[in-house]
Amino acid sequence: MREAGTDPMALSVTAREHAAYDEAVTRMRALIGRTHQLYLDGADREATRVRPKHSPTDRGLVLGNFPAAIEHEVAMAIEAAHRAFGAWASATPSDRRGVVRRLGEAIESRASDFAAVLSMEVGKNRREALREVYGTTELLVSYCDEWASHGFAPDPERPHTRARGHHEEVGPHGVWAVFAPFHHPLAMAAAPCAAALLAGNSVVLKAPEEAPWTARLLADAFHAAGAPAGTFNLLMGSPEDMGDAMFHDARIAGATYTGSSGPAERLAASLRARSGTVRHPCILEVTTKAARVVTAQADLDLAASSIARAAFGMTGLRASAPSHCFVHDEVADAFLERLVAHTERLRVGDPTRPDTDVGPVVSSHDYLEYRAAAHLLRDLGGRVHAGGRVLDEHGLGAGNFVAPTVAEVPVDHPCWSQEMMQPILFVRRYHNPELAAATIAKLGRPRMLRVHGTAREERWFHRTVEARRGQATTSIASSWPTLFPFMRADDTIAATVQSLHDYLAQYLAVRLVPDAH
Repeated sequence: MREAGTDPMALSVTAREHAAYDEAVTRMRALIGRTHQLYLDGADREATRVRPKHSPTDRGLVLGNFPAAIEHEVAMAIEAAHRAFGAWASATPSDRRGVVRRLGEAIESRASDFAAVLSMEVGKNRREALREVYGTTELLVSYCDEWASHGFAPDPERPHTRARGHHEEVGPHGVWAVFAPFHHPLAMAAAPCAAALLAGNSVVLKAPEEAPWTARLLADAFHAAGAPAGTFNLLMGSPEDMGDAMFHDARIAGATYTGSSGPAERLAASLRARSGTVRHPCILEVTTKAARVVTAQADLDLAASSIARAAFGMTGLRASAPSHCFVHDEVADAFLERLVAHTERLRVGDPTRPDTDVGPVVSSHDYLEYRAAAHLLRDLGGRVHAGGRVLDEHGLGAGNFVAPTVAEVPVDHPCWSQEMMQPILFVRRYHNPELAAATIAKLGRPRMLRVHGTAREERWFHRTVEARRGQATTSIASSWPTLFPFMRADDTIAATVQSLHDYLAQYLAVRLVPDAH
């Protein structure tokens, strides 16, 4: 997979890759409607109950029936991981790397199948789907290489209080829970699972409700990689099915969570409450969208292209997608003309087609939320420059298809401050940079800020917004390393994020143990 030179969203997918993807779509469509199972203790297990997963391209089509795990099955998964932990923690680092490397190979061997399912169940176009699959395998290789090259040992320079007759040892925590998001259901499931396993932890993965099929393929890949029984376990279902069982089980020693703030706060609080002499870490990536600034010195064509692609790729359903754009009033009209032109050129449709730029929103809930927001934009004083409607022409009415939307609204409009993972970009003109920075700071949510302008203007906006908010703005949450091969050039990525080594080190515990006598 290579970057195309002109279109920041496009990839130069080869003819062979296109053909393989098309074959995979046919192959995976033949499996539609099947009933799937949990993966516990190294084997498939029939669930007590299942729920249908509907296609976002056709709400009447059931892609499959997937487990809705109940608390008893959650306990079984955690118990399997708990039993497997001792032997896995004692395995050599080389053996653990072997499993993760084989996992990457298993994913790559079915790259087209994974990509086809990503398109079918979460609406990614084939370019974004293939990017995520190949990016995931790159992440796994990088994790293994980091472990092989550097390893992990207590840092002699790190200040700590050492008890007499004791020394530090580094080792795994225990059972590690991974909560994956739907916007990157493969990468943000496989990568933290691999990081935990490389450190010697055993894993329980909670699949995103909107992407159970991708998670099930990942379980198959773990099985093909020879992961010992119990080291990887897959649960599917909703909080209504399983409650907070994974949050409160005392056997969960650490967790990686990507998603909304409410569950993240409950999980972190539960782990903190159980932390005594041994800390139970919680690596959080709270889903929150980005903001952009276009100054009078910006390259307007480049800014408009970048913002349109970032805002509406995957229908805006990811944390790097900007929801708010502040543009200097000297260039606002010229910028909006370019932005609207780029937005209206985007092709919305079946994500498995090669010419589709934007697929459907992932769920009926998102579809209804978008429709309600579109009505509010038109009824309560918003100015819609592009989009602002659901799409029902050309056979799109059966699915969750909506038009990418560019709108200007006043700051007291109910949509302005609402957290929406939608393909809606709010544009606000500014004259005074101080007031613009203050407005960005008041939004609170967008921790990811990108400035289109001079380097000096970029530094000023970051510094000023940080000062007003009392915390740093960044381009990507610090729980993730800088290596994101599945993200586009439009996505906002900062060089200040923690290193890959520091990220992987969080999956290890540092303990004081008595010296041998």
